[in-house]
Amino acid sequence: MKRLFIIVFILTIMLQNNSAKSQDDHVRDIKQFIELQLLQEAEASAFEAINEYPEDLIFYTLASWVFREEKKFKDAEIITDMAVKKFGMNDELKNEIISNENSFTWHLISINKFDEALIHAEKSFDLDKNNQWSILAYGNALFRTKNGQKAVLVLEEGYAKYPVNLHIKSSLAFAYCEYGTALYNDKNYEEYQITLKKAYELLPDTDFIINCYAICLIRVKDYENAIMLLKDGITKFPEYKFFRSNLIWAYSEYADNLKNEKRLKEYYRYKKEAYDLDPDNERLINDYALSLIISQDYENAFRILNEKIKLFPDYLTLKDTLSSAYSEYADKMKVQNNQEEYIKYKKTAYDTAPDKEWIINEYALSLIYKKDYINAINLLSEALKKYPDYKLIKENLDKLTVEYENSLKTDIQPQKK
Repeated sequence: MKRLFIIVFILTIMLQNNSAKSQDDHVRDIKQFIELQLLQEAEASAFEAINEYPEDLIFYTLASWVFREEKKFKDAEIITDMAVKKFGMNDELKNEIISNENSFTWHLISINKFDEALIHAEKSFDLDKNNQWSILAYGNALFRTKNGQKAVLVLEEGYAKYPVNLHIKSSLAFAYCEYGTALYNDKNYEEYQITLKKAYELLPDTDFIINCYAICLIRVKDYENAIMLLKDGITKFPEYKFFRSNLIWAYSEYADNLKNEKRLKEYYRYKKEAYDLDPDNERLINDYALSLIISQDYENAFRILNEKIKLFPDYLTLKDTLSSAYSEYADKMKVQNNQEEYIKYKKTAYDTAPDKEWIINEYALSLIYKKDYINAINLLSEALKKYPDYKLIKENLDKLTVEYENSLKTDIQPQKK
């Protein structure tokens, strides 16, 4: 139906061309072409009208409008400059130029040419600092060029003048986020938190703003409120991936702080919360296992690490942590005079990470409890070739060699009659 209407409209225009058209006819035709997005026809019609009625300003502004619709912003600028020279600046031309500059600004922002966008936004703003759309375009161009503080000033004034303009309100919230980042980088943490809170209060139901404010709360160590905010964000916006990753960050960092405060039950709890959100992440597996070890829950630490190592054999950090856990448990057995378990777990630690110099050293020392000097000395001798700078291996090799030689002398010493 629309296509049929277009065909009929064009045929009507062609019939009209046989006779002179009035100004009203030209205006009607140009606007109709624009509405139908027949922009080449609209452009031709506008210039035809200018040729017929060169003293009528409306055809210059209509031609500018057509160029704007075609995204020929430079051509729109040329035609309005011609009009200014011919008619002088007036409100009609000023509004047309503002519309062009604002449209050009948004086009440049859409293709990430922010510096150029700022130039055109500033032109629009300088023409009318009270125009709400100029304020909006200028504020956006400012915060996208990292002029966060100035963007906030412009948009705050604009929002005070036009509180029902939701675009200005939204842009002000985003400007607060940009300015907040600059404050954080300048180590002005108090103003950073105040500024991000303003952003959140403006748009408490926008995923990006929630995330910005949550990051702020993590950075200022307000972990409990950050966690609450992020969990609420996940409920509202389950597809917004940054909530999940930042909640992991909040849990992990909060856990580390709790560990420093010796609040080990809570430390374990939040490491597990982080792990549960991404149970295949190497760092989170490792952190959770370490929390189990620190809590002396060795059985579950061994279980988790062995399960994950089977699934992810390339996660070498887990092998190191498992080896350390076995070694630490062995030391615990030694303190309890459980020699058999001590030797068993030192060997298990060594079998898990046989290329780690420290565990080679500890396993060799455990062999002495069985008087197995030969294997201990052989193990340390081979390790010394690989790790010549590891002093403990050299020291213990020398020490065990002397002990072994002394034991031999004792064994072959004749008994007194």
